Amino acid sequence: MSPIVPADLVPYMAVNRPEDDTATGGGARDVDNQPGFTQLAATDDLEVLSAAAGDTTQVMTVDGRNDAGAFVTATATLTGTTAAILSPATQFERVLSALLDGDAVGIVTLRRSVAGATVGTIPIGQRGFSAFFIKAASAAGPVTRFDKMFWENEHATLTLNSAQVQLTADPANRIRQGVAASKDDSVTITNRVTTPGGITFVDDSVQQSVPGTTLEALTAIGVWIEQALLSADAPIKDTFTTELAGTTI
Repeated sequence: MSPIVPADLVPYMAVNRPEDDTATGGGARDVDNQPGFTQLAATDDLEVLSAAAGDTTQVMTVDGRNDAGAFVTATATLTGTTAAILSPATQFERVLSALLDGDAVGIVTLRRSVAGATVGTIPIGQRGFSAFFIKAASAAGPVTRFDKMFWENEHATLTLNSAQVQLTADPANRIRQGVAASKDDSVTITNRVTTPGGITFVDDSVQQSVPGTTLEALTAIGVWIEQALLSADAPIKDTFTTELAGTTI
């Protein structure tokens, strides 16, 4: 039997990803969307293509911001393994989300155009990737928001023992995280400025155990992400890194 490897530990977004401070946040795991992608190194337009010729009907919608800080959207219909440039022609300063309206047949890649660096990929059978705290802004006073993600053990049979979640990097020093009280939960919050109940938030390099210290095969643990912006905070284009670790046979 093969042991659990890093590729078996997969992050997902939650189903409720509000882009304002009034809509419901959190909820269950979204099996179609993951949080990981590489932000643009410089402003550019974008194109999308698939590793499968059969990806020819799905429409990709990309949301982001331009150099002026305005929220912008562009789309493209996949044309299989041939790159399709997003329209209308849009110079993205940053990408916030990329979403297909149907499942990917092959691995779908969003990249800088033409044939530039990859922004992110969508695995077979999934639909997209997303940033946290979309359209979040600072205010006259400090403001704290909450978003949610999941780590899943996708090994078919093995349990991850001594399972712990840790925030390993937060260059902007605005993020903390807290582990959900139970596995495979669907807890929501009224809006993203409402603190989720019963969650202990910790900073970098603090390990938090998964409830029961195990994460069974095909089981997920929710992780709440806290973003604390300062008064009149400067614009932040940054990342944070969270990890799930444990032991395996």
